[in-house]
Amino acid sequence: GIATIVPGERLTERAQPMIDYLKMFEACFNTFPGFDVEIQGVYRENDAAGRVRLHTYVVAE
Repeated sequence: GIATIVPGERLTERAQPMIDYLKMFEACFNTFPGFDVEIQGVYRENDAAGRVRLHTYVVAE
């Protein structure tokens, strides 16, 4: 696989294409249930409406 976020990386506005890429996966998970992929460093939860939401851990400064 290709790392999109690495530990310790600071996400700035330059990271927007990568965030959009991950949002595309979130949309696909909801459009095509069962065709999931594993994205290391990202975990999934279902919201109150049953939609898949992708999350990751961050450290606030």
